[in-house]
Amino acid sequence: MAREVAEGLTARKYPVEVLYGKTRLSTKVGVAGRRIVIERDRHGPEAFEPFPGGQANPRPAGVRGLAVVTTIYAQSPTSGAKPEDHEHDCDRLVDAFFAELVEWCSAACTDYPEVTEARMLGPDDFPPNGQPPGAVYRLRFRVKRAIVRRDYEGAAEPTGTITTADGTFSALRVSRDGVDFETVPLGGEG
Repeated sequence: MAREVAEGLTARKYPVEVLYGKTRLSTKVGVAGRRIVIERDRHGPEAFEPFPGGQANPRPAGVRGLAVVTTIYAQSPTSGAKPEDHEHDCDRLVDAFFAELVEWCSAACTDYPEVTEARMLGPDDFPPNGQPPGAVYRLRFRVKRAIVRRDYEGAAEPTGTITTADGTFSALRVSRDGVDFETVPLGGEG
């Protein structure tokens, strides 16, 4: 999601850096003073629901709402910018991010994102002298994804065993399923 939202914002010429995961902030954040940080919300609850009835695909076991938190940092490029200048710049980024998120959800054939918190942060939300310059906005939401029963993707990895233990390796026994083995010559000593 983060990568595709970033690509959408770049295509629309937003001068913003989009990152996934925790990040340290400098006094100047992101591209031209703008940064969007997306991460799993480790404090927000996720939701599990039954799969909606009447669907043609019988495989999904349910729907999981993944908790996500996005923090948007904006510094207005205006010389001598006032708080309202930073907030205006931040509001533009919030709107652009949310529009891209809705577009991503639509392309992924999932529901509209469920917003659980949306607010401009203030000095009380940061430790003393810890508020970054400019405006900071927090958006918590859940995006839904189908829970589908499937085989583990790494289950069919090739395995191998050594056929001799006398110090020379002339062949390898290889199997994709752990049952049927094929001997593959190595072509020399190991």
